Formats: sequence, C-alpha cells, structure tokens
Amino acid sequence: MAATTDLTPDEAYYASWAFGWARGDDHPPLVAWLISASTTLVASRAEWAIRLPAVVCSAVASALLSLAAARASIPGRWIVAAVAIAQLDVLVAAGGFLVTPDGPFMVAWTLVLVVTISRESKPIHSIGWLVAAGALGGLAKVSMLVALPVVAIGSSAIGWRAVLVRTTAVAVGLAAVAPWWWPSLVFQLGHVAGAHGPERLAGGVVAELGAGLGAFVGLVGPGVFFFGMIGVIERCAARATRALVAAALVPLGVVLASALTAHLEASWSAPAHPPWILLAVLAMRDRFARPAWRAATVAAIALSALLCAGAHVVAFTGTPWRPDPTARLRGWRAWAAGDAQPADAPDPRFPAYGLDAARRYYRTPR
Repeated sequence: MAATTDLTPDEAYYASWAFGWARGDDHPPLVAWLISASTTLVASRAEWAIRLPAVVCSAVASALLSLAAARASIPGRWIVAAVAIAQLDVLVAAGGFLVTPDGPFMVAWTLVLVVTISRESKPIHSIGWLVAAGALGGLAKVSMLVALPVVAIGSSAIGWRAVLVRTTAVAVGLAAVAPWWWPSLVFQLGHVAGAHGPERLAGGVVAELGAGLGAFVGLVGPGVFFFGMIGVIERCAARATRALVAAALVPLGVVLASALTAHLEASWSAPAHPPWILLAVLAMRDRFARPAWRAATVAAIALSALLCAGAHVVAFTGTPWRPDPTARLRGWRAWAAGDAQPADAPDPRFPAYGLDAARRYYRTPR
C-alpha cells in the first residue's frame, strides 16, 4: 500500500514541510523531520520513501503494544491476539503506511503505556523512558499533554511517589521541546474554540458527540468496542489495570468534550485505541472458555477484519471522493496532472493547503 498508492493531500502537505515548500503550525515538526531523514537516506522522494517513517513507527508501536500486553498480565497467545486485533483497527491499519504525525506520536504514547502499566515499586527506573516519551510525543503532536493525567492516574496504584516522579518525568520531556509544540497548541486551541465552526454537523453538540463516538466504535470495531466496554467496567476499580482504564477513558473523554465547540476528527481518538484493545482482550480471555463467549469473540474479530478489508478496498479503488482526503488513495496523481475528468474533481470541502501540496508534489520532477 505504501508503494502502490498515491500520496493523500495531508501526506503531501507534511512532505512539503520536509522539502521546504511550506510550513504550518497545526502540528509540531517531527513528521517533517522524519520524512526528510527517510527521503535523504534512500535518495528518493517517491511515495514509498516518504511513507517509510510510517511503516517503521507502526512496527515499533506494535512491538511496544505486545510489551504493554505482557505488563498487563496477558498470556502469550493472547498477546498475539492483541497485536493482530490492533492491526485490524482501521485507524491503526491506516497508520501503518500513511505518513502523519500520528505515527511517531503513537510510538511515544504506547511507550508511556508500557511504563505506566508497570507495577515496579521503584519509579526511578522509569524516569528516562518517560522523559524520552514526553519529548518524542511533544515533537509529534500536542495531544501528548494528555499523557500527564493518564500517567498520574495510572501510577496512583503504586503510590504518591510514583505519581510525582513519573508525571514530572513526562513533564520534563514535554518542557524540553516546548518551543516546537507551543505554536501547535495555540493553533489547536483556536481549532477547538470554533475555528472550524462551519464544518460542524447540523445537529450541533449532540450530532458531534454521536459522530465522534460512532467513529471510534467503527474504527476500533463494534465487537472489540463491546468487549472493551466490559473490560472498562470490570477493571475500572482494579489497581493492577488502573493505567489501562485511564489511558482509554481520559483521551476519549477529552475528544468528546471537544464536541462542545469543535468539529471532531476521527483520528483524535487514536490514543484511546491501544488501551481499549488490551482491555477488550482481557475481557475476551476471561470468557473464552464458555462456548457462547468464544463464538462472540470470534465474531468480534471477524467483524473487525471485514471492516478493515472494506476500508482498504474503498481507499485503494479510489471511489468515492470523500470529505476526508485520507479516505482515497488513488487518483491524486491524475488529478494533479490535469488528466482527471471533471466528475473526478475532489470534494470542495478538502482543505486548500492539502490540495495545493498534492498538486505541487505531483507536478514537481523527482
């Protein structure tokens, strides 16, 4: 997919940062730095070279997810199941080859999850990893600020000293790279405060909440969402899994609260996906011995696989044009070159900066 599909406007926009064609304040610069490094390393500006960081980040995040599963006392075969289910998550699957700030951000976020789940009573051992995760995440997305309450709540299971040390470590990492994420924070606050008001759904807050929650359910998979809900309910009071519950609910709560003023984007809920999947797997494991629940588990995974396959088919075939430019992976080259038919013009709601970047990328000799 990384080598055989066109760059989306969003990806072309981030590539334009790397190539010095443009620069925006909507995200910190790490994604552009990674694109610049990968294209320089392989001496190519082809689609696959631009997307190489996404492939690498996805592999690293998957490895960290397996480690987080082990820290959560999930046994071996269920760790494999957790990683497999994660790959069937439409948002995770797309992040495996689409180059966006979410790639390095999810590496940092999953690293925080690994450390916070740990029941190690000497939090001094985790300081270095949390500082690194805070810095890496801060350079990727301003959403890394949400890690502070997650780490505090998750670490409370082993005492106030762990809360203080671990939260401070993440804060130090974020502070070290503040000059790079501060402009993004200002931009995003304006975004949430209504800068994209015309994009809001006609039903207002209720419609936005429904669409936001519906997007989360659809991306993670309805069956996995159901088992994740069981996991949240069963383990919300358990000390051993407090970090998982916090990592699932805090980011999702922040996203849904944004519906008060902003038009929600499906990718905003990305931090909640890994812990939700681990909670779902814990619920599946606890019930798998019973035939009815075994059948429900198989059905949940099969439904996720079907939805993921359908999303890939729609995106790969290039039909139809959608308001979200990352939902279409074919046809951008032809459109930029002027070879597309008038009926194949992009949706007018696509951001102009993305369309301009895609046009420049495909019209510039490489």
